[in-house]
Order: sequence, then C-alpha cells, then structure tokens
Amino acid sequence: MITKFALLFISAFFVPGLVLSQDAPEDSLESLLTERALDECFTMRFNAARLIPGLYERGQRDSIDHIITYIGKNCDTGFFRPLRNLLAIENHDDWDPCDTVFLQRLLPDYRPRWYYPYLYDWPALLTETVESPYYQFVQDLAERLANESTPGSEVELYCRYEAGSHADVLSDLRAGKYAGTCYQHAYDSTVTSLLRQRDHRRSHMAFGGGIWIPLGNNEILGRKIELGGQLGGRMGRFGLDASLFFRFLNARDSYVIRHADSLITTREFLGALIGLDCSFRLFSISDYSLEIFGGAAYDGFTAYTEDDGDDTENINAFNLSFGFKPMLYVTSDRSRYLGLLVRYNVVDYITHGGSDLSGNTLSINLVYGYYRGNHAADRLKDLHYYDQ
Repeated sequence: MITKFALLFISAFFVPGLVLSQDAPEDSLESLLTERALDECFTMRFNAARLIPGLYERGQRDSIDHIITYIGKNCDTGFFRPLRNLLAIENHDDWDPCDTVFLQRLLPDYRPRWYYPYLYDWPALLTETVESPYYQFVQDLAERLANESTPGSEVELYCRYEAGSHADVLSDLRAGKYAGTCYQHAYDSTVTSLLRQRDHRRSHMAFGGGIWIPLGNNEILGRKIELGGQLGGRMGRFGLDASLFFRFLNARDSYVIRHADSLITTREFLGALIGLDCSFRLFSISDYSLEIFGGAAYDGFTAYTEDDGDDTENINAFNLSFGFKPMLYVTSDRSRYLGLLVRYNVVDYITHGGSDLSGNTLSINLVYGYYRGNHAADRLKDLHYYDQ
C-alpha cells in the first residue's frame, strides 16, 4: 500500500498548483495556495466512491443511480461501469454482457513488462489507495452475484472477474468452460490470431556441441569435437540462420600438406565452419517439430603453424550442406527447445600435392535453442494460454 507521503510526493509533481516557482511574485502566492488541486470530475468521483457503499447498505439504490447520472452529465462514468452492470444483474435488468469495454479489460492488448497503468491514470492511484473500501464493496457484491448465477454463464464469468478472480477466469476460458458465450468466442478468436502472430516472425538462437566425422579419404583426420551455434530468425515455416562451428583435436594420423613450396608432414588441426543455412519446418505436433535445411559455408582448418607462429597453412573448401533438426520443446510457450542438428557436408579439402583428403563429412550436434517472438508470445502468457 502506498503511504500518504508517497501520494503527497506524486501530487507535488503531477497536480497543478502544488509546485511553486521560486520566481513567483508574492501577490500570487495566495492564489496559488487556494487553487483547486484536482479537477471537478475527480472530486465527484472521489466523494461518490465514499458515499455509494453506505447508500447501498441502506437500500438507497435510487440515490446511487442519481449520483452516477449526475456525474455522467459532465464527466466520464467508466469508473462506475462495473457497479452499474452488477446492479443491473442484481435487479435482473437489461445489460450488455458483450460490452466491448469489458472485453478490452478481459483480453487486454499487449503492454511491456514494465508497464504500470497508474503512470497514465494517477488520480486512479489516489482513489484506489484512499478509497479501497469502495473496491472491496464492488468485489464483495460481484462475488455474491457470482455464487448465485448459473455456472458457465456470461453472468457468472463477469461477476467472477469483477470479484478479482482474473487469473482463474482466464484459465477457465483456456479450458473452454464458457463454451457458447461471447467471452469464449472472443478468447478463442484472440488466441488463434496470436498463435499465428507468434510463429510468424521470430528471432532464433541456438548453441551446442557434438561430433564431426570425416567419411572419405579424409578419415585420417579423425573425429573431432565440434562446438558452436546459430543466430537468425524465422518467418512462418521458413528460417535463415548464420552458423558458426569450431572443430578441435589433432588429426588421428599424420598427413602431408604443401607449405612454402615444401611438403610437410603434420597432425595439426583446428577447423571452423562459417555459413548461412535456409530451413523449412516440415511439421509441428504437440511438443515436437522437425526442420530440414540446406546451406553454403566456408569450411577449413589450420593444418600447420610455424614454431614462431608467424606463418600458417590453411586448408580451405567450399561447403554445401543439408540436413535435418528434430526438436523437443521444453517450455509450454514453445520458446525453448532441445534439438539434434544433423548436417551432411559436401567438401573437398585440397592439399596441393599432399595427402588425399577428399571426401565428405557428417556432424551431429545436440543444441539448446531459443525463439524470441513478437509480443504475441507474451500476450498469450498474459491470457494464461499455457496453463495446460
């Protein structure tokens, strides 16, 4: 609960007339001190929130209607909309359960995680803090009406929401417990749209490690540890990633290369792959997906380094690759996964008169990946879509 000191601090910055300029003439100080700090609408809303619970307890419903009607002549009465709907439900009067204003509250647009609504409506902060009994009165009335309503009806959902059970209401909508209501239809339509947006444009990052296996005459190089990752994005089912992988360990057997017009025997090996991969998601079922991909890259390794480190000999090749990546999503929002990146590399390492290192290679890496989508994924979390 924000203290009165904090409220005074907020008012000093935001309420006109409470901050005095050092250059203000003395004859204006009196007028500044007596200037109204809050506008008339806020004052009426503030006082009405104090009066209404008592009027309701005394059965003076006409007085409540008169107050709201009077305020509505010059001010917005959206603050009292929940109470008006609850009183209509209690009196079995006509009301609009599919009011677009309430649907906007039930299924709000995305707001950043740092968003705090009172940054834009600071008078509501003062009212809610000072006049919390009014909010408690509305919640108690809504809870009683919810218990008296038909389970699964629009009235029950509305009253439960106004009683403060926001998360439970959204979880029940996720479970389809309000089938046939306008709320369920709006929820399902919103979720369907968000799911399309979530998978439409996302950034992608993955990293991991595994084994690199030479398959031809280059088998003398031996199997290597391979470490690296990918960075890119997804557009629907299509993807584009920049790939960078390093290979470690010396060659299994000695091999011959040409360096500075001389043939040199070596076992040195430090390799790398740098390239681009284009991918396509074949299918996605439950927590599983399968992508296929093809790519082009620089593929090479350092085969010799002079003792002083000033000169090296690199064996380079153009790499055409293709492969597949099965993925298991490890989070309910499908933003993180474990995958097996299997890549077949078509290469031809040329030693210019040295050992025959022709032959292709195969790499198999266990990777941990992360998708960062647009705001749709965050909004689905807010709507409790991932509760099940």
